[in-house]
Amino acid sequence: MAVTDLLTLTAARVAISEPSTSTKYDGELASKYIPAVTILVEDIVGPVGRQQRQWQGSPPIILDTIAVVELVSASTPSGDPVDVTSWRVDGAGIVTAPGAPSRVLLTYLAGVCDSTDLVPANVALAAGVVLRHLWQTDHQAAASRPGVGGGSGPTVSTPSGFAVPARAVDLLRPAGLGFA
Repeated sequence: MAVTDLLTLTAARVAISEPSTSTKYDGELASKYIPAVTILVEDIVGPVGRQQRQWQGSPPIILDTIAVVELVSASTPSGDPVDVTSWRVDGAGIVTAPGAPSRVLLTYLAGVCDSTDLVPANVALAAGVVLRHLWQTDHQAAASRPGVGGGSGPTVSTPSGFAVPARAVDLLRPAGLGFA
């Protein structure tokens, strides 16, 4: 789970067409929707909010994201520490690890921002589109006639298979963050 959510409560309220000062849905937004949207958007673009991740295996070390900030530590399967000061990660998420053991557990820091206020504008907009889609699907589709309402245009699948509005994916393409 991300340390930094992609939307503030105020932005989430606006995305669902609720007045920005209303607190009517804050509990539901904060506990369910905002974290879910963060997970879905990061499934498409990789980590946005800073988070510690781990990789385990045998070299070559190819990380699942290219938004790597720092190689924090490494150890052998038995727990012996491995010095990572000479290790480097390139822009493709490939770690050059001189002297790496045959099996390693690597801890690294990934993500491009430390706070919700620093989330790039296009990523925040896409998160709002995804939130609106989820909200409409859950709240308005049940109240509408079958086959009418509740939709938000064409959808595409995230890498894990969840359907999100195509508009959100389009907003994420020019992220310029080293992913998307």
